[in-house]
Amino acid sequence: RSRWCTVWSLTNGDGYKIDNAIRQPGWDTIDKVHDDGHFYSTKPPLLSTLVAGLYWLERAALGWTLDEHPTLVVPLLLVFINLLPWGAAVWVLSEIVRRYSASTTTVIVITAIAAWGTLLTPFLSTFNNHGPAAVCLIFALGAAMRITLDGDTRWWRYALCGFFAALTTTFELPAA
Repeated sequence: RSRWCTVWSLTNGDGYKIDNAIRQPGWDTIDKVHDDGHFYSTKPPLLSTLVAGLYWLERAALGWTLDEHPTLVVPLLLVFINLLPWGAAVWVLSEIVRRYSASTTTVIVITAIAAWGTLLTPFLSTFNNHGPAAVCLIFALGAAMRITLDGDTRWWRYALCGFFAALTTTFELPAA
């Protein structure tokens, strides 16, 4: 919930201070820290900041707000921050397996397990860091494998690998 409080605060002019957000009925969170007279989310701010930008676009385009339309706003944002990226990551993973495996069965089994057989699947219905970190990891691995196994040393492969590896550790610190 504290990530949603940060999104709300960023788009309502409060910056990263979640004082006003947690005063909203049903919005209080245990994931907060009190510093210099204000409350802040204990969650790293990058993901919430990115989602605040998406929420700002959604609010501007559709007029939906977290205050008045949470049952519309939240699922639509989760599609963009969890479901679509996860679908792209599963596709990339299936392409990796297809590229380096001679067995169609292997491709099908690994893709199915990745898509539906991990603890990431339940996380797709919540605003959390685990899904985005896994997506970034798969994208980084895809680029790294093209560099190391295929010998594709074009500069942008390195840039993609570094960018997504950095995002992976930003979203999920133990990935470092």
